Amino acid sequence: MLGLDDLQAFLNPDEFGVFAVLPNQQKVVVLFDANPISTELGQFDFDSDQPSITGRAQDLATLTPGDHISIGTEGYRVERHPTLDGAGLATLKLSPLEA
Repeated sequence: MLGLDDLQAFLNPDEFGVFAVLPNQQKVVVLFDANPISTELGQFDFDSDQPSITGRAQDLATLTPGDHISIGTEGYRVERHPTLDGAGLATLKLSPLEA
């Protein structure tokens, strides 16, 4: 199983990572996924245009729905509590802030 140590290259802003600014103004490196997903699983269809970030659980674990973060010049609202993977990573679902 891949762990956080194995994913450090991905959480590197010189590789795949981007900086996110948290509500406490802390800058953390995350993987940002803004691409919509459309897939089928048997008779079920799943569509999502909801952006998400994945990062170190220790950086994202305290974020709660309604918190605001920024990535680059764009602002986002946290929609759900972090989903922890058990290997040190967490994923957050986001929605863009209206301009």
